[in-house]
Amino acid sequence: MKCLAIDFGLKRVGLAISDAMGTMALPYATLKKTENRTLFDKLVAVLDQEGIETVIVGIPYGLEGEQTLSTRQALNFVQRLKRRT
Repeated sequence: MKCLAIDFGLKRVGLAISDAMGTMALPYATLKKTENRTLFDKLVAVLDQEGIETVIVGIPYGLEGEQTLSTRQALNFVQRLKRRT
């Protein structure tokens, strides 16, 4: 199972893709975050081109495990990505 791991950031989004067995991930690309539509178009293209079956998004939490502004922004990103895939 091929996986795409996403490290969401406000300025850049890091991507890593696993091997076909899903055992090891290697860096794939860093996307500059300009406008949301362009970012999601690029992500959908990667999903199609690479035959991705699973998407994993890292969600940041505060030091005490609490939700922060970054947590909410990452969760919103996940919801928007779900609607487009």
